[in-house]
Amino acid sequence: PEPVALLAPVPAQDEAMAAVPPDPFARLWIKEAPENVLQIRLKPLSEHHSIGLRWLPPAGTIEAPVDLRPSRADQPLILCNLVVGAGSYDVEVRSLEMRDRAMAARSYDYELAFSNITQTPGLEIEPNDTFEQADKLAMGQTRVGYITHLGDVDVFAFAVHAPAPKAAAAKAVTPGFDAPREGATPGFDEPAGAAEVVEIVEIDETPQRVNIHLEGNALNLEFKLVDDEGGLVANVNRAGPGADERLGVELPPGLYFVAVSASQGFNCEPYRITIRQD
Repeated sequence: PEPVALLAPVPAQDEAMAAVPPDPFARLWIKEAPENVLQIRLKPLSEHHSIGLRWLPPAGTIEAPVDLRPSRADQPLILCNLVVGAGSYDVEVRSLEMRDRAMAARSYDYELAFSNITQTPGLEIEPNDTFEQADKLAMGQTRVGYITHLGDVDVFAFAVHAPAPKAAAAKAVTPGFDAPREGATPGFDEPAGAAEVVEIVEIDETPQRVNIHLEGNALNLEFKLVDDEGGLVANVNRAGPGADERLGVELPPGLYFVAVSASQGFNCEPYRITIRQD
């Protein structure tokens, strides 16, 4: 089945006053992982042919066919992160050219393998191209994603948590005296009630240290750090292809987004991203 995406309800105004703090992820879609995420691998077994791979979506869908062509005859071709439901699908394997025209009558060999990668721990859930579609990324968790086409962007959302609230003080409050009605004389026009003790809680808004680690990939991966209002906090692209990208930053408590992309190219090599709060 296709992934289910429902817009989570916004907390009511009176709920904002509840003792339980609001869920920082409430604005995100509620997403369920699909049952089938397909990966197709074509491995040529001959140096005399260039072999192409074509993925044909079911008739009646808006998806376009995907064509892969190798840059050299012995290059494997991989299609990944294909979300599919029940049914049949067509995959086309064809010879693109002969390296030796005299061998045109000979057959060519290849291996074609299909695998379901949905059980990969931390695998991204597509679509996750926008802030509202972002995948949740818990502190200390590692998520796995793919940049499968030009312009592909994977967005993850994480929450920076404030330290546990502390009780600053307790003071006695007598109903009718601390908050008299407008125009009333305290102690006369307001009924006096028994004094009660109210605990005053202070929320610590001190910025917290956060470390973002994007593991090395053959692509030149980069990521943007964005706050919950869409403001750019940082753009990280320093290490180059194959090297890890890291960022340590002080962030006030709240919701943030990390958008992973590639400055050039795409492939089916997975990347891994982890965020930790000190």
